[in-house]
Amino acid sequence: MSENRLTAAIRLAPLAAALTPGALLLAGSLTTIRADEWLYLPGGILFFGFWSLVIGYPIALMHGLVGSWLYRWLSRYRPVRWWTAGAAGGAIGALPVTILQGANALIRDGWANPDAGGPELPLILGAAGVVGGLVFWWILRGGEREMMA
Repeated sequence: MSENRLTAAIRLAPLAAALTPGALLLAGSLTTIRADEWLYLPGGILFFGFWSLVIGYPIALMHGLVGSWLYRWLSRYRPVRWWTAGAAGGAIGALPVTILQGANALIRDGWANPDAGGPELPLILGAAGVVGGLVFWWILRGGEREMMA
């Protein structure tokens, strides 16, 4: 695997992960759009895309750096498979916000309401992490194919 392939994976996987929540929210809102609101759809796509890049990409890049460190450490022991990349990406995407929500609920409500905040945000960010992990694996896999040819 070339170092250029790893660098591309570290940069592009967070981009895919950052665009995923916006795409999920946009896809969820498509079912509620009335016929006269379709003209506003391009503006909604630009809105979600812009904020996904401005807010989501730096956060996803930090998660991607954790993922690349984890990749470098674990790849010494086992080759990376698509399912391990997806599972690790999902865990890296969902775990920080889950811990923060749990700590917030514990501080605010004690043990009375441990699931305050709901599961939606960890699920959306976990899905973004899965997409980022799979893109990371897909880019690295292309490098291994070139070396085998």
